[in-house]
Amino acid sequence: NLAALLLDEGMRVRAIKRSSSDIEHLSDLAIEWVEALLQTEALTRAFAGADVVFHCAAVASQTRRRDGEHHQTNVEGSQRVIEAVQRAGVARLVHCSSVVTCAIADAGARDVSEDDPWNFPAHGLDEAYAVSKRAAEGAVLAAVRAGNIDAVVINPGLMFGPRDSKPSGGRMILELASGRIAGSTSGTSNFVDVRDVCGGMIAAWRQGKSGERYILGGENLSYARAFALICEELGKRPPPALPDVCVRVAGRAGDLLERLVGSARMPLNSAVTTYATCSGYRFSSAKAAQGLGYTTRPLRIAVRDAIAWFRQRGRLPAGHVPKGTLT
Repeated sequence: NLAALLLDEGMRVRAIKRSSSDIEHLSDLAIEWVEALLQTEALTRAFAGADVVFHCAAVASQTRRRDGEHHQTNVEGSQRVIEAVQRAGVARLVHCSSVVTCAIADAGARDVSEDDPWNFPAHGLDEAYAVSKRAAEGAVLAAVRAGNIDAVVINPGLMFGPRDSKPSGGRMILELASGRIAGSTSGTSNFVDVRDVCGGMIAAWRQGKSGERYILGGENLSYARAFALICEELGKRPPPALPDVCVRVAGRAGDLLERLVGSARMPLNSAVTTYATCSGYRFSSAKAAQGLGYTTRPLRIAVRDAIAWFRQRGRLPAGHVPKGTLT
């Protein structure tokens, strides 16, 4: 989506892929592809002549287990990007971090801003993804303070929208469509259209302050509310609410299975269920709105466009998309 938006603005876009990468879903975009892994020399060659590098690559799975993959990709990979940006003389790096490097709102507190101290361990959320993304972001900001690079950090929420090939945020849509989500949980999350995040990334490149962080979020919704919205667009009944105790027991069972099977990660583990029952996962994009002119469209549009894209790709059955609006 970032590549599509940059191309629409007349930019020349170069992107990195592996030799085994599936890029069929991007075949309509005039991207200049470079085969390179996260190695400094290859990255330096790929970055040569660039006005800006947008670093979006990451392992995003949530797990208690520290198996090295998160650190290798998210932390060491970011360190190599930093070094390559410096060697290639790139004017600015825009580092895509996450709201998991921000904070959890305490009961009754306002939505989290960039100034709130990281408190994920106090809420039982010092899992591999959050820890590695915080370390990666810290490496970028340290390089700015040292005068080695010019960089801006953006912290997006949970993104919905088209071109979600893996999928990432769209997995929630597919699992609700298939009935694999048994019920809604008591927690909240911040949901945003991926295209709004991409617009915010471009604004961060052009007018963000070096060394600053910008939360690029959307709507803070309970999972019950988000599931209801998605299911309305799917033409399905939303799942019932689940007691927290059942959710947490399921997460512990997932942890046990992860230990038993070794390398595999379970879709449900205690890291996932702790997020799912966390009511303080709420974020404010006021700084980005003021400093970058960041705006967002209604979440329903992101969900509707994601569903349409999945249907076009044969990942959801064709069907009528309801036009009603929740009150």
